[in-house]
Parts: sequence; C-alpha cells; structure tokens
Amino acid sequence: MVYALSFMAIIVIILLVLYFRAYIRLKNNEWFMKEIAGLLGHAEDTRPILLLEGVKEKIESLEKEAEEAVESRKKIDAVLDEIPQPILTIDSDKNVIYVNNTATCLLNKQKNEVLGKKLFELLDSYELLSTVEKAMEDEKVLESEVVFYYPNKRYYNLIVSPILRNKSKMFLIVMIDVTKERKLDEMRKEFITNVSHELRTPLTSIHGWSETLLEDGLRDKEIALNALKIIEEESGRLTRLINDLLDLEKMEEGQMKFEFEEVNLVDIVEKVYEIVNPLAHSFGVKIHKELEETRIFGDYDRLTQAILNIVDNAVKYTSQKSDDPKEVFIRTFNRDDEAIVEVEDTGPGIPEEAKAKLFQRFYRIDKARSRKLGGTGLGLSIVKLIMDKHGGRIEVAGEPGEGAIFRLIFPKNSSQGLVINEHEDV
Repeated sequence: MVYALSFMAIIVIILLVLYFRAYIRLKNNEWFMKEIAGLLGHAEDTRPILLLEGVKEKIESLEKEAEEAVESRKKIDAVLDEIPQPILTIDSDKNVIYVNNTATCLLNKQKNEVLGKKLFELLDSYELLSTVEKAMEDEKVLESEVVFYYPNKRYYNLIVSPILRNKSKMFLIVMIDVTKERKLDEMRKEFITNVSHELRTPLTSIHGWSETLLEDGLRDKEIALNALKIIEEESGRLTRLINDLLDLEKMEEGQMKFEFEEVNLVDIVEKVYEIVNPLAHSFGVKIHKELEETRIFGDYDRLTQAILNIVDNAVKYTSQKSDDPKEVFIRTFNRDDEAIVEVEDTGPGIPEEAKAKLFQRFYRIDKARSRKLGGTGLGLSIVKLIMDKHGGRIEVAGEPGEGAIFRLIFPKNSSQGLVINEHEDV
C-alpha cells in the first residue's frame, strides 16, 4: 500500500510539475528512471520502470503540445499586435485580460499597466462603458460609435461581443477607426452647404431682378438696363462656378486629360497678360513684366488656367486699394533645377493664419469682397491641383497691408511630366 501510494504520488507530482510549467525538466531519462526505481526499493522490479516509461512518453507528448500551444499563442499575439484596430478582452468582472499594441497606444500605457485593470480605470468614455455594460447584461453583440479626444480627436465604431471559454464568459471589444470616413463626410456636408450657398446667392439676385422687370421695370429704361446688367453678371458667375466645380471633379477623379509637352512659360505669361490687361487698365492697375525665358514639360492650357487665375486675383484685389500705387508684377526665372512664375501685387495682403487655408474649397479671407469681385472660391483649389499634376508646389508670402506674392514652382526635369501623364485617364 505504501509502495502504491508512493508511486502514485510521484506520478501526480510529475503531472503537476508539467501542468504548472515547473522549472525542473527531464534531462537524463535513464538516470531519472533508475532513481525513481531506487526510491521505491524495487530496482530489480521492471514493472514500475515500464509504467514510468509510459508516463514519461505521455509527459513528453504533453510538453510538446504545451510548447506548440505557447508558440501558437505567441504567433496569434504577434498577428493581433499588428492589427491597426484597438482590441481588448475583459472577463465577467470587467478586468482586462488581453490587450493588443494598438489599444495600448490608444490608452498611452504599457501592456503590464493595462492587464488586470478594471475597464473603467482605463477608459472614461460613457458611450463605450455603457455599451459594454449593455452587451454584458444582454449577452449579445452590440455596436455603437465612440469619440476619443486625446491626444487628438478620433472616431471609432465600437463592437462588443460575448465569447465563451471553458464555461467562463469573456467579452471582446474591438474599435474600428473611422476618423477618415467621418472627416470625409464632414467635408462632403460642408461642400454641399457651400455649393448651395454659392448657387443660391446669384440665383436669388437673378430671380429678384427678373421680378422687377416683370413688374413694370421695363418702363424705366435705367432700371431695366441695371437689372439686365446684374442678371448678366450673376449668370456669368453661375457659369464660372459650375465650370470650376466640373474642373475640380474631373481633376480629382483623374478624368481630365493632361497633354504634356515642352512649353515656354514666357509664352503663357504673355498670353495671360493679353487676357487680363484690359481688365487691369479699367481698374487702374498697372501690370509689369520681368520675364526670363524658361521651359518646362507641362500642359499648355492647364498652365495658362493656373497662371491666369493667380494674375486675375492679383489684379482684382489690388484694384480695391484706395491709394496708389496699384501695381502687379509678373516674373519668370530659373533657380537651380526649378522654373518659377512669381506674381506680386500691392493689394491688401494675406494674414499669416489664412495662408494655410487659401487652397481649400470656398475659403475666402474676405467673403464679401470676394463675391463682389465675382470669385467662386474654387480658383486656388484648381491651381493647387494643376500644380500637383505637374509635380510642382506653391509658395505664398506677404503681410497684411503689404501685398501678396504667389510663386508657382515647377521642376525642370522633363521626365516628371511623363510620369504624371502615364497615370492620367486618357
């Protein structure tokens, strides 16, 4: 009986050691077998040894399975850590029992600072905690949207799902980052609002003056002429807005055809001058040209559109000055491997905080003045897209009251245009 109990105790100890991943390993099987037999006082009896051999084989099998399980878990952990969405697992007491690297970044903590902590100790989002609470009560999958404001504002789709492991309830928390989608949605709403406003303003004016003409306005020649002039101006503004919107959409979708060829920027500036000079003359604005021949690889018509937009803005804003001089300077020159078109005006200038926003759709420093001058608020956005297609960039300088300088900077490497053209939908 003592023999049997001692033998069983040894087996139990060995199994417990394996189960809890003890530190003693079986290094020498033959020595281990003889030592056990000696302890039992039956060195000549091979039955315990044969039994131990079976136990040993089972232990080795279990050890191998345990090692494989550990290795498998490491691989799974590595995969989960690479997933760019925060993932946590909590037990029925809301203790965190798993967290991936993305979640630790969101929490701004190390894994050892998260594991074992209560969920409410780590997150203070009411929407998240209430959704988790509801999912635990109902034991079903729930979804909601949560917003985190630190370190910066981000939107997440939250999914809480119950899972069962060894008859113990756990809950999986996954947060899918939808910040980009929400910002795009906000931009879309803002764009629709801006377009609606920009369309409504001229349409209201056209409608109002049309009613004036219908209600006896035709009897007064002066009123009739003024009404027709305003209708013509506002309809022209609508046409420009629609054309600009169509151009923007085509460029952003890659549907606008760009024909790249070698062009002389001086030729484009001369053409722009011919178009704008009559308007400048009527406003009392003098345009000066300082042109150095420079060639790039680009689309002649789109480059004309971009430079015309910049020069037209310079003339119109300079014309609003109450004192002289009212001047615009157009320069072309080469600098290292770059070709530059520089347009300098003596207008009201640009506040520093506005420079980063100039190329956003519908952004205006002075909305009332811009509408008075017939601007659509889309011109500089189009210029930016044209420059992007040419691999160029735009620099803006100047201070309030000191005028503004716009520099269109192009690479002179002709291969730049070829690379861009290959990606155009022709």
